[in-house]
Amino acid sequence: MFIISKELPVNENDIQINDLNDEAVRLMKNYEQTGSLENLNEAIRITEQVVDMVGEYITPNILNNLGAMLGMRFERTGSIEDLSCAVDIANMAVDATPQNHPDRAGRLNNLGNLLGRQFERTDSIEDLNRAVDITNMAINATSQDHPNRANRLNNLGNRLGTRFKLSSDINEVSAQVTDIKNL
Repeated sequence: MFIISKELPVNENDIQINDLNDEAVRLMKNYEQTGSLENLNEAIRITEQVVDMVGEYITPNILNNLGAMLGMRFERTGSIEDLSCAVDIANMAVDATPQNHPDRAGRLNNLGNLLGRQFERTDSIEDLNRAVDITNMAINATSQDHPNRANRLNNLGNRLGTRFKLSSDINEVSAQVTDIKNL
């Protein structure tokens, strides 16, 4: 497994690693603008190369980027393998991010979204329940005045609506609405 590090050990590869990571992010953003699957595939390849280069000293940011890229490729190709890997890697990024880190809420939200997509593909109630729990954690880690708070609350509402459709348990929905009001 990985040793999660906030800083890569200092060595001659640092500049190359940073340059490769920057290039991968540039390609990912280019994919978002153009839809070029070639760019996304290359971004994933480069990020996997970075992971190999840093070895056990992987950073949460690199993990988060790789999980996001694999999630994007799943959205484009429908590859359940990409989605499964994206969930695993996003989970590792969350686990590696300290509780009070400013990026934690966003990483939790990313994981919740990926779990929600995984539920849509697998119909696993465990994935849906975990998506609800993780999204709750993302909201709790988001300040009241944060610009993404409304989006995260919306994500939670959508997941709770899905769960209600499956269970038709009005008491559960009522309890969840009360909990949301207290967030």
